[in-house]
Amino acid sequence: MQTSNELLALKGSLQDHMLKVKNLEIVVESLTKQRDLMKFNNQELQRNVTEMMAKKESAERELFSKSELLRTVEEHHMIFIRKLKEDMKAFGVKKDWEIHGKEMEIEDLRSYTRQLYDTNDKHKSLLFEARANLLEKT
Repeated sequence: MQTSNELLALKGSLQDHMLKVKNLEIVVESLTKQRDLMKFNNQELQRNVTEMMAKKESAERELFSKSELLRTVEEHHMIFIRKLKEDMKAFGVKKDWEIHGKEMEIEDLRSYTRQLYDTNDKHKSLLFEARANLLEKT
């Protein structure tokens, strides 16, 4: 009888241990799934970061090329203005042209400054959005 009771106790203990093993297997499986999900999310985040950095570099290159283009256009405008000044001097309207030329230069500079300001604001907002996106994804 005692052996039978011991066997029943051992059988109950074995069943408890088997349940614990099953529970641990479930926990391990859950952790494995979480790890795989985290790995996938990390890979997605890395891909997004790489894309964002590529976009940022592209925007910087574009900004630089547009700045160079604007500088070149400005130089051509200055050459054109100089040539017009020389032509006007030849026709004897030096004073009128100087006043008009200065007004043109001021207006060109105002326009150019406004364009640069707008472009700068646009790129700042893009950079802030990119930074915000990066911060949200990290």
